[in-house]
Amino acid sequence: MTSFTYNLFIGYLRLIKNNVYFYIGLRRFHLQLNSYKDMFILSDNSNKIFIKYPNRVGFYVDGIENRLNMLASSFGVNKHIFLKSDDVVIDVGGNIGEFSIYCSKYVKKIHLFDPDPYIYLPLCENLKDCNNVIVNPLGLSNETGEAKFYLKGDTADSSLIFNGANNFQQINIIRFENYFNESINGPIKLFKCDAEGAEPEVLKGLGNSINYIEYFAIDCGPERGVNNERTSDFVRDYLLSNNFSEINDNGNKREILFFKNLKFI
Repeated sequence: MTSFTYNLFIGYLRLIKNNVYFYIGLRRFHLQLNSYKDMFILSDNSNKIFIKYPNRVGFYVDGIENRLNMLASSFGVNKHIFLKSDDVVIDVGGNIGEFSIYCSKYVKKIHLFDPDPYIYLPLCENLKDCNNVIVNPLGLSNETGEAKFYLKGDTADSSLIFNGANNFQQINIIRFENYFNESINGPIKLFKCDAEGAEPEVLKGLGNSINYIEYFAIDCGPERGVNNERTSDFVRDYLLSNNFSEINDNGNKREILFFKNLKFI
């Protein structure tokens, strides 16, 4: 069985399980999964989203809207960080665009970064009506040029750091400072980062732009390299030494750290 066939089998198995629970009253949402071009359309009672990997159906058993709300909340939105209509948000590791879809309703502009070529099509489909989101198929790092991007898309673990993946793609990378100077050059409300272990490189590439960022929400879980190292120690030390204070959040099930720029207090 190929990896695609297995992925498809798992996806439909989860779909069938959900819909059985729906018919006996244990789930609120009936899900449908249909192939479309080189991806899938997942629909619930009232919403739809484009996905690349059908095994991720399980994230949507409580409805697509609930998935978006929970993801935004996990990165502190409407909890530690309250967005306004003139805000700018950075979405690093945007994947298929769920976080940006949610935030696009509240802010002026979102700059999304994700270099994974396999999720580019569903990402663009999901954001085609979000005119305030700029999609950048680039990796953020501490230098500008090209790098290997190690592909584990079915588990959303693709990374610039070697993770044991059998496949990789050569991608373009950029220092955020360069992008900031060319395309933003102003205050940033939130820098959300889910770089699958490459958080240190992303932060090192901020340069002077770090002074314009009010909040960070950074996933520091065990995702760096083949040893699944955490990046929390580096992230904490780096941001505390750059005039940020950490926001305590003991209720977050994911290892996401929050920081506020003391200059904005």
